[in-house]
Amino acid sequence: MIPYDHLVVAVGGATDLTGIPGMAEHAFPFKTIGDALFLRNHVIGCLEGAEIEKDPDEKRELLTFVVAGGGYTGVEVAAEINDFTREAAESYRHVNPEEIRVVLLQGGSRILPVLHEGLADFSHKLLVQRSVEIRLNTRIKGATAQRALLADDETIPTRTLVAAIGAAPNRVLDTVSCARGEKGRLIVDETLSVPDYPGVWAIGDCVPGPMLAHKAEDEGIACAEN
Repeated sequence: MIPYDHLVVAVGGATDLTGIPGMAEHAFPFKTIGDALFLRNHVIGCLEGAEIEKDPDEKRELLTFVVAGGGYTGVEVAAEINDFTREAAESYRHVNPEEIRVVLLQGGSRILPVLHEGLADFSHKLLVQRSVEIRLNTRIKGATAQRALLADDETIPTRTLVAAIGAAPNRVLDTVSCARGEKGRLIVDETLSVPDYPGVWAIGDCVPGPMLAHKAEDEGIACAEN
């Protein structure tokens, strides 16, 4: 046990894909540097496989990359996969950049819903110009090793499904007795103090609101000042 004068709860968030059948088993999470490296190596493997694949359907699966979630993470991942694969394809004799398909699925009516509509629209147009296929009002309902299953019963054959969804509070919060609100996150007042627990503060993904890096940074500064 460690006594304290002030305790700041900043354990971050987690990814929970258990609510969508097959996602935890077959989708690539994107939360850590390790996740990014693992996905990068997988994408390179898909390009290597497509280089020698003779079956057109199999090759199409290898060169189709699906990203579920049109927030900051999903948009950035889709853009990076798109740029990386199209540039890398120039090193493969039998992979035409025109064969590459990157699909971004967004359950809402626009991508980047936390941004001003004008900025979100600009980002949408830029992605489309770069050949990213954006599917709005489209939710994923399941996944297999070779399929992304959509809510309208459509399937997208793919070997790469990235889950930029499923943001959840850290499981550590399940062990505390403080009052919790939206999605199990700690309730705080306007100073980021946890009510009824003097000297206890919470910031970032532990408290209600958008789970964004710049929000956590701003709250860290405010908490320190308070």
